[in-house]
Amino acid sequence: MTRLLLIALIGIFALLSVASADSTRSGRRLDAIATGRLYDPLLTPKMNPDFAFEPNAEADFLRDIRSGRFDINRLPERQRTYYLLQLDQNP
Repeated sequence: MTRLLLIALIGIFALLSVASADSTRSGRRLDAIATGRLYDPLLTPKMNPDFAFEPNAEADFLRDIRSGRFDINRLPERQRTYYLLQLDQNP
């Protein structure tokens, strides 16, 4: 009986550690989106409304604009001008 209880406790602790690791990973991802290190088509407009990106995230964003997955008219005027210039420079 004590052996079964010990195995159950170890299992519960293992599940808790896996669950906490997953929430930490998603927290880091949300932080990366908010700071511009990562581009996400759904979350970026809400979490990073200035659309200020690091180079790799900006490249992903420009790729989405070129492919038509992001409507550039949703950008604020200043950022729209910047990204239109970027599209003209890097076809």
